[in-house]
Amino acid sequence: MRRTQRTLLPLASIVIIAACGPSASNTQGEIGPRDLAKTAVHQALDGGAFEALLEQAIASAFGAAKSRIEGSGRQFTVAQTQQLETAIRNVFTEVYPRQAWEEVLLPLYLNGFDQEELEEINRFQQTALGRKLAVVQARVATGGGSIGQQFIQSRQAEFTRRLGEQLAAVWGAGAGK
Repeated sequence: MRRTQRTLLPLASIVIIAACGPSASNTQGEIGPRDLAKTAVHQALDGGAFEALLEQAIASAFGAAKSRIEGSGRQFTVAQTQQLETAIRNVFTEVYPRQAWEEVLLPLYLNGFDQEELEEINRFQQTALGRKLAVVQARVATGGGSIGQQFIQSRQAEFTRRLGEQLAAVWGAGAGK
């Protein structure tokens, strides 16, 4: 479970930042940065970020649990697979409720954006493109880890070779002195 937590915390930050943006307009005068940030976090979670976190948690925890159970020689039925996914979803939402994410993520917005930027996020999120971008970015951020890992692995041999050449050129030149 610790691996899942280490994976989810950075992912949560990425997903929330990527999916940020409130949809409520400022019609009652000046709203302070804290209120704007709260709205941004709330709307980010509504815009698909919480669901993306939930799906990532289910995938990660499901894989670990299934491997452990199958490692003991037992096979999953379709019904057991669905029960496991439901149990993970229920436990995740109990241990990491949406409201707790709002509280944890608020400092990211307060430290990451000034009031003018938060107001701009509000305006942008009211557009169809802003709402669509929030949903798409949440999906991209969720899948980004595995996509990035696959990309890095696909070029690992070239990276290792070229790094070796670079280090040999730098260290090799000074090694004889």
